[in-house]
Amino acid sequence: MTMIQADPPSTFAEVETRFREVEKKAGPAERPRVDDIAVFMQAHNQLKDNVGKNVPTLRRAMLDEASRRLDYLGAGRFPWVDMEDGWSCLAYKSKIDGTLQPCAVYLPRGYRASKKPWPVDVVLHGRSDGMTHASFLAAHSFTKKPSLRDRVVLEVFGRGNVAYRWAGETDVFEAIDALWRRETGRGRQTLLDPDRMVLRGFSMGGAGSWHIGLHQPDRWVAVQPGAGFTTTIGYAKNLPDPLPAWQSRALNLYDARASAENACMVPIVAYSGADDPQMDAAKQIENALKTVKATPPLRFSHIVAPGLGHKMPAEWEKKVEETLAPFVAAGRKDPDRVKFVVHSLRHGRCFWVETLGLEQHYSAATIDAKRGGPQGQELDVTTRGVTALRMATSGTQPGTSINVQIDGQTVRARAKPDGKGKSCVELARLDGRWGDGPDAKRYLDSKRKKVGVQGPIDDAFMDRFVCVVGTGQSKNPIVHELALARLEAFRAAWREHFHGEVVVRTDADLLPRERADANLILFGDASSNAVIRDLSPRLPIRYVGDDFVMGTRRYNAASHLPVLIHPSPYNQKRYVVLNSGHTFGEAELKGTNALLFPRMGDWAILRAGVPGGELLEAGFFNEDWSWPQ
Repeated sequence: MTMIQADPPSTFAEVETRFREVEKKAGPAERPRVDDIAVFMQAHNQLKDNVGKNVPTLRRAMLDEASRRLDYLGAGRFPWVDMEDGWSCLAYKSKIDGTLQPCAVYLPRGYRASKKPWPVDVVLHGRSDGMTHASFLAAHSFTKKPSLRDRVVLEVFGRGNVAYRWAGETDVFEAIDALWRRETGRGRQTLLDPDRMVLRGFSMGGAGSWHIGLHQPDRWVAVQPGAGFTTTIGYAKNLPDPLPAWQSRALNLYDARASAENACMVPIVAYSGADDPQMDAAKQIENALKTVKATPPLRFSHIVAPGLGHKMPAEWEKKVEETLAPFVAAGRKDPDRVKFVVHSLRHGRCFWVETLGLEQHYSAATIDAKRGGPQGQELDVTTRGVTALRMATSGTQPGTSINVQIDGQTVRARAKPDGKGKSCVELARLDGRWGDGPDAKRYLDSKRKKVGVQGPIDDAFMDRFVCVVGTGQSKNPIVHELALARLEAFRAAWREHFHGEVVVRTDADLLPRERADANLILFGDASSNAVIRDLSPRLPIRYVGDDFVMGTRRYNAASHLPVLIHPSPYNQKRYVVLNSGHTFGEAELKGTNALLFPRMGDWAILRAGVPGGELLEAGFFNEDWSWPQ
């Protein structure tokens, strides 16, 4: 292999030395600006083992920009946060793995001097094979400009080419938060209008816009997807027919078509080239909406460019903008009627309604809620497949009695503080009857699938996680080898495809705060890993002699590896995972992004002795985290 010629050691060493000195002296107020420099140093270093004719140029660009920013910071300035009419890149530390992630911001000319709030476009980029932090940063230099320049534009890295799924989805909202923090730090937060925020993207970015826009419609004044995909079956080729039940059931987690009904809650302006096979993305949503009783009224447009393939020229972008303009001008408003469909508590909120319990994950549950009466003290709600709800009340104080008509039943509910300075009511359905009293509270507090702790296994990698390996001697060397091989494959895939670094601790080095506040990804078994040994009596797995038992299944521990996700006994708002990173692998990550769906559900059994393990069984826990019969 031909190695890239390294930068002159003195040049890189000089910049790194300067950076370390600045980093050491930086106070809390300067820390974000130091990160804005560090992300260029990091991008430079990430390319050190890469080959390709553009790599030396990219590395030099990263080093030069880091040096320029160091010069500015040394003079007590950081003009990149104030520049107008050109891209500027900033960094934030991801809560998932603690790594710096980039995003790009465009501030329009006249932004700082204005007194009006500006609309914000959140842009999801298309797929670019070989995308790195460096290529993303280089594509957003100050001399380059977005095509739409009369608004603030935020382009999200989204962990590269993962179609804004999993960590890529978290990245979208972390980037938005980073922009707001930066502008708040400069005293400019009033110049960003959260009620005129458009989500848009083309190709892979279109797929991400369909997914996030329809699963979280309350965040946007409008959604503008171009091309992309909205289903897995039919778009991803050469899948088994049929898929295993535990895989096909979970497709609704990301198939936007299954959530087409949520187009009732946000204006959507789709774009397709008439000769683009990806026009099927919008067609799938259109066909699904034909069966939806559109109340509130649908605001759905599909603009089709005759004779065009997979492209969106400027003249068609203008037509799309003309259709979007009235929605952006009107702004997002809190509706008095909320109607949406839910397949997972991960995506269970819409405006003032939040789903807190489901009869069965990945089956469609629906909510239709209307509020009225003086100060919103009357609620009329119809549900299907829902077992618990939280609804914010309008203009009421805690203790106020709220009249709720729900599924043909009348409940006099008492408003309670929502923790955000407002009031809400929380209801649970027990034995077919809705209520908000002590029985409902016991249900809401009970062990069951809850918001953010509902699985599947892959869900653990959307928030802070730490991998833990044992320091003990395993009784089952073949299985232990498989567990460690799965960890190493996950680490490599995370570095290459999610552009981060997996945090790995030994059972002896796990920090108390990580034990309490992180999702714990444990590798090994009770004989090798002290954390597994400590937790196994409180997990749905028992070690009996030379075997382990999962539900009614008993397997020899010397030749079988258990995989599962479960609420952490250390903190019920976090997960414990046994012996698994993402359940899809390198082949799926290198293929179409539509392949990044869960492969194992909540649990699985692998036979050791073959590379990666042979999948024998997999499935989902019940809603109370018990084993299905």
